Formats: sequence, structure tokens, C-alpha cells
Amino acid sequence: VKWPDLNKLVSDELGAIQALGISEFSVIKILTLYVDSFNPTDITVDNLSNSIINLQERYGLTQDGELGPCTAITVGALYKLNFPIEADKSMRESIFMKMPWLVKAFQACSQNDGSNVERYLSYPDLPLHKELNNFVDALNIDKGILKQSLKSKVVTISGYKALESIGYTGLDFAVDEDTK
Repeated sequence: VKWPDLNKLVSDELGAIQALGISEFSVIKILTLYVDSFNPTDITVDNLSNSIINLQERYGLTQDGELGPCTAITVGALYKLNFPIEADKSMRESIFMKMPWLVKAFQACSQNDGSNVERYLSYPDLPLHKELNNFVDALNIDKGILKQSLKSKVVTISGYKALESIGYTGLDFAVDEDTK
């Protein structure tokens, strides 16, 4: 099977996922495992977007079909759960490992997504609790700063700098000039 270049299909949406050390092919593997309707032999923008929407729906995230920060961290947690050795190796390439301040990029999550991911991290009875915590721990992300970023109602200047650094462009939030 010849795999298409996902960068060409969803170039604006891959920054958040790649920054976590997750390849485009790994996204396909997760969609294949978790989305019944995903067809890995017919990868198109619509197929990817619809499959991402199905995954977002499954985990209570905003169903926009994009791989933004909160969807990316969810995919990362599932990736680490299903392919732990491969994930550990690829996460060494994560820029979050080298620049921990990039966690401010999670300010870009919608209030719904930020709240859900923060709850998944905090409450052991919820789905993804263990998986998300294992993934965040493996990346050496400070959970306190992550939770604070997930609860943010605006993207600060440092949040925008983090988003720019990871190459994520899918934003339409207000910036808070007073907060850094």
C-alpha cells in the first residue's frame, strides 16, 4: 500500500501532533484501531476529517475534525497505550522534551476540550485517565502548568509563541496582552 503524504492533506493541522513526537503514520494506526469507519486504504481529507470527528466524539472533544492540541494529546495517549515501545522512541523527538514551556500551547484548546482533558487527567474513574497521565509523564510535561493551560479562557502571548513554535495555525481565539 502506498501511503499518501498527510502533510499535503492536512498541513495546517499536523503541528500539534508532530510536536508531541507522533508521526502521521501513527495517527493512521490510531484511527484504524479506534474508528470503525476509517479506511486506511482510501485516505482522503474527508476520510481523515470524519474519522478524527468520530474519535473526538468518542472522547467528548469538540467535533471539528482537526488535530488541535487537545485532540493531539488524546491521540498521543492512545498511541502510547497501543504502541508503547514505538511511542517512547518517537517521543524522544518531541520538542516538548526540549522546551517544556511549550505546554502553554494547550491554551488553544476550546473550553470544552480543555475541561474534558483536565478531568481525564485528574479523575481515575474517567476514561483515558491512566493513558493521558502516562503520556504526559513520558513527555516530562508539568501537570500543574498543563492543567492551568487547559483551563485558560484566552491564549496568552506565551501561548501564541508556543503555538507558533509547534507549527499549529488553527486558531481563532482572543489574545490576552496582559498575561505572559
